[in-house]
Amino acid sequence: MYPPGSTITTLPQLDLLIDWLYQNPDAPGYIPTLSFEMKHLYTLWARGQELEHLGQFQSAIEIYKRALQIAPDFINARFSWARSLQALRKYPEALSQLQVITTFYSPHDSNIYLQMASIQRELGDSAAEIFSYEKALSIEPDNIYAWLNLGLARRLVKDLDASSRAFGEAIRCLDNLIRDGQPHQYDPEEDKVCFEAARTEFARSAFDQSELLFKRVMGVRGQSLELWGDPQHNPTVFYTMLFLVRIYLRLGKWSLAMEQLEACMAFAPSDPNVGLLTGNARNHGTDPLPVTWIWDEM
Repeated sequence: MYPPGSTITTLPQLDLLIDWLYQNPDAPGYIPTLSFEMKHLYTLWARGQELEHLGQFQSAIEIYKRALQIAPDFINARFSWARSLQALRKYPEALSQLQVITTFYSPHDSNIYLQMASIQRELGDSAAEIFSYEKALSIEPDNIYAWLNLGLARRLVKDLDASSRAFGEAIRCLDNLIRDGQPHQYDPEEDKVCFEAARTEFARSAFDQSELLFKRVMGVRGQSLELWGDPQHNPTVFYTMLFLVRIYLRLGKWSLAMEQLEACMAFAPSDPNVGLLTGNARNHGTDPLPVTWIWDEM
């Protein structure tokens, strides 16, 4: 919150104000006065934001270019330009704009590195993506989103121990949010973090830890097997139950496996995985699927 009488007269002050507004969009309080030049730059930036929200990304880029012609050091205009380029799938160009910021301006905003990581993921550059998450975390060590995505990136390159450590940090951040009374004010929510952490622990054959995490997902989601939200990005009770079945088969807990499978059979009787797991549970067999197959394509 800015005190009465505050005036924004420099670009660094304007960038800080914009960052503050991003973080506190509904915060009450006094908004400082802008000098003539800063007001003009802010107006251009705000117009670019409106065009972005309308999906008019090329028009937004032209506005950001105008702002940068006036003030090449306007970091938020360059960041927004990069974001619009990314929306247009112009990934190398978007990354180039972000690299200008990280090379010349030593940013203290983790979002710049997170944006770089998302582009590097699109480009298939896993090493660079991981490095960007680590840079973001060097700025903001409790960024749950960065820890989650670092865990995912580490798992995709088969570094399961590093993935486990990253997810452990994500859960630490999550538990701190819950302790402070903010369990679901950030993306991702509890079920997403625990589901992804559980999948890594499963792939590591740490079945006891994986079971606890999957049960925590069930505690958040409840017992309904219906898909909730986007199944490409949100875990479902159905998949969580199937993972628990696989754990119980590997631990020789066939009655517990059958308890989970009864609901799964009623929900998806034609699913081949359900049939395969059911047959093994009835015959006191083990998990027939490779431990490293964790349905990353789901």
